[in-house]
Amino acid sequence: MNTISPSPLSENRRDNHKQIVVSIFEEKDTEEYQRFLLTMAGTGMATFEYTLEWKEIIQKHFGFTPYYLLGKDEHGQIVGVLPLFKAVSIFGKRFVSTPYAIFTGILANDEETAKELLNYAKRLAQEQQVDFLEIRERPVSFRKDKNSFNALSTEQGFPCVKNVFNFSLH
Repeated sequence: MNTISPSPLSENRRDNHKQIVVSIFEEKDTEEYQRFLLTMAGTGMATFEYTLEWKEIIQKHFGFTPYYLLGKDEHGQIVGVLPLFKAVSIFGKRFVSTPYAIFTGILANDEETAKELLNYAKRLAQEQQVDFLEIRERPVSFRKDKNSFNALSTEQGFPCVKNVFNFSLH
């Protein structure tokens, strides 16, 4: 399904930075994925739209192709996720972070992981030749932790319209 090799996307990092490897979800990741979601549920950021059950519903009943991106640390533990679905319609092809959901953007332990997930998503979108990469981030006003970061807030080139971010690939 995927020809992009797992990252690390930034190989010239200094040794004091952690190594994040991004890959696409596989069945062997199920237990670790669910553990990560349980951990993030306490932050108020993980909602049911991030669950694997929701992934199956969207895939089975609406025909979208899932590409759940996982950021893993040097120990293989998941430290960030980005649920993406490929949507094809008369309007073209796009990646969307969970159709029929309002906020299911990047969920990560830190900004570095979030940026790696975003960079991988951009590369995947270019490889898949989609017209748009739509990442639906939760605005700060809806977060329990008002100091938590928004992965796209510092990203250049993302116009924001009512907290839905569209990145045109053309």
